[in-house]
Amino acid sequence: MPLSMHSSDSIRQGLKISTLEGVLANFQYLLLQNAWLMGLGFLFGLSETTVSILSSFSFLFQIFYFVNVWILNRGIDRKKWVMVLALLARSLWLIPIGVLLFGNPASMGWLFVLIFTSYFILDKLLAHGWNSWMSDLVVPGVRGKYFGFRQGITAMVSAAYHVLIGWTLDRFTSNGDLSAGYATLLAISVLFGLITVFLFSRQTHREQPETSREPLNLASIRMVLADRPFMKTVFVSSTGLLSVGMVIMIIPIYMVEEQKISYSTFAWYQSLILGIGIISYQIFGRILDRFGVHVSLLSSLSGLLTSSFLWLFINQSTLWLFFLDAVVIGVCYSGFLLTNATISLGKPSEPFRNIRIAVYATTSGLAYFLGTWLGGAVTESWSPDRESNILLVFTITILIRIFAVIASAAHLIQLSRKRNSL
Repeated sequence: MPLSMHSSDSIRQGLKISTLEGVLANFQYLLLQNAWLMGLGFLFGLSETTVSILSSFSFLFQIFYFVNVWILNRGIDRKKWVMVLALLARSLWLIPIGVLLFGNPASMGWLFVLIFTSYFILDKLLAHGWNSWMSDLVVPGVRGKYFGFRQGITAMVSAAYHVLIGWTLDRFTSNGDLSAGYATLLAISVLFGLITVFLFSRQTHREQPETSREPLNLASIRMVLADRPFMKTVFVSSTGLLSVGMVIMIIPIYMVEEQKISYSTFAWYQSLILGIGIISYQIFGRILDRFGVHVSLLSSLSGLLTSSFLWLFINQSTLWLFFLDAVVIGVCYSGFLLTNATISLGKPSEPFRNIRIAVYATTSGLAYFLGTWLGGAVTESWSPDRESNILLVFTITILIRIFAVIASAAHLIQLSRKRNSL
């Protein structure tokens, strides 16, 4: 797919490499999410609440973006920094592989939590460096098109990943050796991770502009927090992520534990979401480029709200609603993720761009963490009937999403009135 990038041929080639890197890196990331994380966490003797909290680390640890702002302000080479972080983060999982094959993972939960925590700290330092790098390569006018293309390709391959993961785990489970199944998948993820380090070495690189090295202090943070339109966008997006966090681990628990569906069936559900997302990323990419993040944010949140109502009616006799939900989520959640990715890049011309990225990432990460903790706590502790607790979580999520849609619409109307008055 040709990219209408206002850049040199070397940058075009670099963006193709970036797409391949994203495809390979996503295997490890998928393995540490949702039902797959739940199964791995249970092998290491962790509770549902602990696994739910761990699932939030991919967002919660975005607070380390602030650390990376300070590091980048020291003038460090972004390319070398990202390569070192990728090597450390993506090879860490060699340790759990050894435990799964030769040790007693049920007694090593503390080690799993330590590895998982270290991985996401390194990953968030890497992500901020990568965002800063990509923000200077991809101009705002075509970000939706490029990242829609990149996310679409990643989603297409990820659909196959989910089927591979589900098939592998079912096969090893039938042989009574789920630990070996996870060890095999983690080994593949480490191999892919090492390949991404090589790809980073081939990536197009531009020196960080001196103008983007801004002071990280309370005064600069206060200036960003005083930008009301920006903070309203952060608030709306974070509210949406709060609702996503509440159910991101509850849905697989509900379907696998309560409804007794197989890993393979859940893999097809995940694959359907990603398959629909291949098209949705292209659509929302064009919405972003033409209408901006606020229209895209409202559209995706409205779709997520629609999906929420389906959960109240899913049971063993209506599993078709589960797959209908996958279609709706495939359309809207991909748009929501793409919109948030675009917001997180910032604009090269914005004052305090890196600090804005860090403020947005930290706020949304804390919201997501709060959601996962609240969802897990209600599921385990509200009443002895876990299924009733899950339905309560679904109801709370619906109320939060109704509020998010209203807030998003109000913010969009306010911005439109300001533009019309100019």
